[in-house]
Amino acid sequence: MWRVCLALLSLVGLIVLACGEGQPEAPAVTPTEQTVGPSPETPLPGGTPTEAPVRPPALANAPAFQEIPTYDGSGQAMHPDVVYFADGWHGYKYWMAMTPYTYDSAGRENPSIVASNDGSSWLVPPGLTNPLVSPPACDHNSDPDLVYDPRSDELYLYYMESQRIQYCGTINENRLRLLESSEGVHWSGPQTVMSWDLGRDPLYVCPLPSSTGAAPSRCGWPVTPAASSIQPAKTE
Repeated sequence: MWRVCLALLSLVGLIVLACGEGQPEAPAVTPTEQTVGPSPETPLPGGTPTEAPVRPPALANAPAFQEIPTYDGSGQAMHPDVVYFADGWHGYKYWMAMTPYTYDSAGRENPSIVASNDGSSWLVPPGLTNPLVSPPACDHNSDPDLVYDPRSDELYLYYMESQRIQYCGTINENRLRLLESSEGVHWSGPQTVMSWDLGRDPLYVCPLPSSTGAAPSRCGWPVTPAASSIQPAKTE
């Protein structure tokens, strides 16, 4: 059996050599620097591409991390939301709401404010002390969202306050809370915009206030179930 296989391999080798005789050699190729560009995608039967499209340069990661000051000193900022003013607002063009989330510590997710004039160098505005609100008696705050109201020339900072039964005993409630400021340093509130019983409704995260006309509405959600019993406590 082995002799037959070896004989066949030798025959194939002779055929390949014979076919290659008289053919010009391929020119040597010198490797050049590769360039990144769009690559064609081959759809699978379900319509899913075999590889992800090349990320456009505008969406590429920054070459270095930005340093965001956090009240706990960790620099581990989370949930950033930025409002930009082309002509500046009370000394800064960029205003950011965020929270620390130090090594997954939900107890430190308390709304904070920083500002910048170049979008990369951030500081706590003089006179402001973070966090703007303390954690609730049980469970945690999270997910700030910052909105500018041109009617009142104010910033609105929305955030979530969760008090789940597994951490709070008999309390099982979620709240959408609101802080307001006319100059970014001193903040009034918080006040409850919406609240709901987590025994009936889902745990919502990441509030998304929407704009109606020239001013933002007070309540907005990325997802709202048809069967939800949530009713706004305050709207404008």
